[in-house]
Amino acid sequence: MLSFAQNATINGAENELPSFTRRSSKNGRFNMLIVVMRPGGASPPQERKPYYMYASPEQGPLIRETISPKENKAFSSPKKIWVRQGREEDGAAMASIYRPYVENTSVTFEYEPPSPEEFVRRMEERRGRLPWLVCGLEKESIGEKDAGEEGEIAGYVYASPYHERAAFQWDVEISAYFSQKFQGMGLGTCLYETIFSILRELGYLRVYAVIALPNEKSVGFHASMGFQEICRYPKTGFKLGQWHDILVMEKLLCPLPKEPLPPRAYDPGEFFGNNNK
Repeated sequence: MLSFAQNATINGAENELPSFTRRSSKNGRFNMLIVVMRPGGASPPQERKPYYMYASPEQGPLIRETISPKENKAFSSPKKIWVRQGREEDGAAMASIYRPYVENTSVTFEYEPPSPEEFVRRMEERRGRLPWLVCGLEKESIGEKDAGEEGEIAGYVYASPYHERAAFQWDVEISAYFSQKFQGMGLGTCLYETIFSILRELGYLRVYAVIALPNEKSVGFHASMGFQEICRYPKTGFKLGQWHDILVMEKLLCPLPKEPLPPRAYDPGEFFGNNNK
């Protein structure tokens, strides 16, 4: 059932896409397979071991991924991660995850924690254009009953236009936040690879991460995901009593074509099933 992605044509260019493939099903819909290469530090990509996650719209809206155990108490047994498009009822959970970042850190430059209603509004701004995804562990992975059902939301990721001018339409900025109790469980890698695959399929070419410093953990994570540092803005934001630099990192999703086609509309149902529209 699972196989590596084949070469695919996206945005007029022939690209080898090791993280995304679609296979036709009997009723004309598609199954999605994402092949994720684990971050391996200095190890070359060919030496990194892949793991798999897949989604079948006919079988339900979840992408499921099995993570092999690591030398980490959180990985004492394999975990199954679910990913789907964010919904209106997720606003409260996302507001709760984000609040400590706003109140206690300079990771975000917001001063006041947004309400659940504000999160819903921000998701609606991206409807039909860009993905806003949420994730968590299936209940059986955290010792609860109801195997195969979603547990609580552990984190979220979303893409935003990098700039609004027409010439920037192929560029997006990515943002992600996770509950502290789910740190170190591979959720970041899972969410990033999922949203990268969707963005490639939609025709986006470049992703930017804008990181407030100091934040060695975020810088290291983005480097492991293939981002490169491109510029730094010194002392450009003031929060928690001090000035902070901003680091901009970028990741090229696929080679730049000579004549790019405009990115197409985003339909969550195409990737996660009709229950996720």
